[in-house]
Amino acid sequence: LAAGSAACSNCDAGTYSAAAASVECTVCAADSNSLAGSVGCFCNAGYTGSGASCTGCAAGKHKAAAGSSPCINCEAGTYSADAAALECANCAANSFSEESSAECMCNAGFSGDGSSCAACVAGTYKAAQGSGACAQCQAGKFSADEAALACEECGAHSDSAAGSTECACDSGYTGSGGKCTACEAGSYKASSGSAACVECEAGSYSAAAAAVECAACPDHADSLAGSVGCFCDAGYTGAGDSCTACHPGTYKPTSGSAKCGACQAGKYSEDSGSIDCTECSTHATSLSGSSSCDCTAGYTGVAAQCIGCLPGKYKSVLGSSECTDCGAGKYSVATAASDESTCAECPAGKYSGVVGAYNEAVCLDCPAGTYHAEGTGGATSAAVCTKCDAGKFSSITGATDESACIGCAAGTMSAAVGANDISACSVCPKNTYSDGSSAECTACPEGSTSPEGSTGEDACHFSMAFKYQLTKEEFSLASNKLKVAQGPYKSAKDALTTAIADYTRWMYEGGGSKAASSTSGSQKQNAGTATKTKNYWASVYKAQKKSETTSPDDGAGKEQVATTWKTQQTERGRNAKESVSRGREADKETAEKATLAEKAKEKADDAEEHTELVEEALKHIADEQAAREHMEQAQAEARKMAQQRYDKQQKQDTIKQAEVAKKIQQEDAARNHLQKAKLANLFLQKAQEQAKEHANKEMEDTLYKSQHGRSSSPLFQHVDATKSHCGGTRGDGSLEEECEEEPSGDRKRKQVDPSNELSWVSRLQSKPNSL
Repeated sequence: LAAGSAACSNCDAGTYSAAAASVECTVCAADSNSLAGSVGCFCNAGYTGSGASCTGCAAGKHKAAAGSSPCINCEAGTYSADAAALECANCAANSFSEESSAECMCNAGFSGDGSSCAACVAGTYKAAQGSGACAQCQAGKFSADEAALACEECGAHSDSAAGSTECACDSGYTGSGGKCTACEAGSYKASSGSAACVECEAGSYSAAAAAVECAACPDHADSLAGSVGCFCDAGYTGAGDSCTACHPGTYKPTSGSAKCGACQAGKYSEDSGSIDCTECSTHATSLSGSSSCDCTAGYTGVAAQCIGCLPGKYKSVLGSSECTDCGAGKYSVATAASDESTCAECPAGKYSGVVGAYNEAVCLDCPAGTYHAEGTGGATSAAVCTKCDAGKFSSITGATDESACIGCAAGTMSAAVGANDISACSVCPKNTYSDGSSAECTACPEGSTSPEGSTGEDACHFSMAFKYQLTKEEFSLASNKLKVAQGPYKSAKDALTTAIADYTRWMYEGGGSKAASSTSGSQKQNAGTATKTKNYWASVYKAQKKSETTSPDDGAGKEQVATTWKTQQTERGRNAKESVSRGREADKETAEKATLAEKAKEKADDAEEHTELVEEALKHIADEQAAREHMEQAQAEARKMAQQRYDKQQKQDTIKQAEVAKKIQQEDAARNHLQKAKLANLFLQKAQEQAKEHANKEMEDTLYKSQHGRSSSPLFQHVDATKSHCGGTRGDGSLEEECEEEPSGDRKRKQVDPSNELSWVSRLQSKPNSL
């Protein structure tokens, strides 16, 4: 500074003056500094020394304040990489340093140069501190997290590759973090890893844990997803590892190990392995456990289609056997008849030789002269109809009982069996009689005669030429004395009346003859006959008189009188017959004249002597005639009523036959209509199939033409290609009809209208019944 009186100036900062009276200030040495007016310098922060010479703090040390104080070591966890550090820097994350360190080192599990430490990624590790690189985990080990100091060993049933972040569970096991659990039965895991176990798919199974795959179920077995075993399909039975088909007649509707069950009655299973039983078709049935059905009674055919027995037939058993025809003499209008009892017998008065008859109309009337009674079974032919007995006839057809057979009237007879007209009844000849309904006329007793058509034995009269040898007094005696006769006469009066009646008929009808007075031989014979006759009447008188003294209750006496009378009458008839025979032979030439003369004389005598007796005889004859007429009238009335009854029955039968015929006609019409409908349906189906086929063909042909420019229809293939010399193929539509030129392309080809080909189809659809 200049001399003078000026005051001393303080040294500027960064300078100093150590001695007094300094004229100038000394600049502080490097790395040091001073305050203004300083006598010395001090080391800067980061430097240490006396001020005159400052040395920078070494790396790993620091000095934050200026001065001469020594440098301080960096604390652990800090560092100073450069000299003259004012302060120590903290180590970066994941690194560390010891005291007085010039740099930091990465922690274990971290890698880097110390200034930046990165964590070892998962699957790697670093066990030591420092700047070394992270190392991969060895196979069988893993590190799941970053900054791993070491790798963990894989747990049981797991493994890993080098550098793995985790262990993968073995096949059949699942889990994570090295903890592996075996897959449960019913699931599997085919590959290693942490993936979850997968359920076995339906149709497969795993029976044990830790399965690496699922086994397929055997044939006819199945399983649900996640199954530990299989179950037999419906229709099969078993434990699941071996399934057997249900036998025919059994079924199993559900899957499982249950046994096959028998089909219920009315159902069947035809095949093995059935899951259910099929209902038998209509009119078919089956027993329990059946593999097929049988047609029920009344139906025949195969079980799939049982057809009812037609009218006139029946079937009483199960199965496919044919229906049985109703026998001759029977019929049945019922369909599907299941018992022979449905075969009704032809009604009384009718017969039928038809087997399998299906209506009553086949039952024909028994012919006239026959009948067939109710309850005697169906007549199988006209010969089975019972013929009217000889002596009877019937002109009615379809007679139902014997009452239709009308007896020939009294005085007639018929030897024919099964007579069908009254003309079969012939009049009884002379000297015979019939009481009615007679197969033959009965001969009058020997020595008696009767006219044609005589109606009873009382018409047989002994010739008065022999009888009338009794005197008037004898007749009167008999009339007065005889009261009650035993035998054919009720009273003596009846006996006399009968005698006089015989005589009167002889007188007026020419019965018998007296011996001519001119012939001595004849007179002797007649005298003998008269004596016998007189003796006869005397015996009658005695018998009748004896009866008067016999008690009415004396049955033995009455019987004896009757027997005596009959014996004597027989003897008398025999004697009279012999006398008549001899008289006729002896008086052959003169009998007529003598008879006429004698008759005239006797008529006159008898008219005078026996008027009263003749009147009684006539009255007796009239009574007999009235009784006979009454009987004939009653018989005629009975015949009339029988005729009316059978006429009514005949009318009813005719109406019923007409109804049956109408019903049969309607049934036949219905069958025909059904048959026509079925046939029409068949034709319609065929027509529809043809129409569909034709439409498909047209579509194909249209497609072919669009691709080739010509038709592929066989309608255009009628020309022989081998004979074509004008190019192309005949019949394929590529040439004109006469092969003169190629088609122009716009000319329409002539084709057959398909609708004309199927015109019959449209007719069938519009009029199906026309078939």
